Amino acid sequence: MPALKLNRPDPKVRLSLNIPSSLNELLKQYAEYHKSTTGEDATVQAISEAILRHHLEGDKAFNKYLQNLQKPTAKSQPAPGAPFIAQSALS
Repeated sequence: MPALKLNRPDPKVRLSLNIPSSLNELLKQYAEYHKSTTGEDATVQAISEAILRHHLEGDKAFNKYLQNLQKPTAKSQPAPGAPFIAQSALS
């Protein structure tokens, strides 16, 4: 897996969710792994955000869906504030 890009500038919103303790432990271990391979400190929050972003940006079917949402039609306009589209999906 390529190195995660942490701390991207983007407005933040609060997201609260409950996850299994075993997943939390894996995220902590991943943060330690990230530090050992890159030398960069990472919180579980930063790791979780980066993994989620990486997954969503890499999902080709989802990004194709987002592209279709942004195509103007005679009936409707693109959704205001539509989510990101991964650069790889645009090419």
